[in-house]
Amino acid sequence: MLALLEPDLDQRPIAVVELDDSTHDPARDRKRDAILNSCGYRVIRFEFCQKPTVSQIREIFTQL
Repeated sequence: MLALLEPDLDQRPIAVVELDDSTHDPARDRKRDAILNSCGYRVIRFEFCQKPTVSQIREIFTQL
């Protein structure tokens, strides 16, 4: 798993980006996602085996 905080233009974190690998535990992640969402963060997940392209990542962040 790779986790990153993505800042907005004022350098405030607005999203957590995770790259899920074989250690991914959906039940644990749902709990963590709920906590992060309650703090105002959006969680964006990508599967390790289906890594997104740069253009896909840009598209997601233009929608934030």
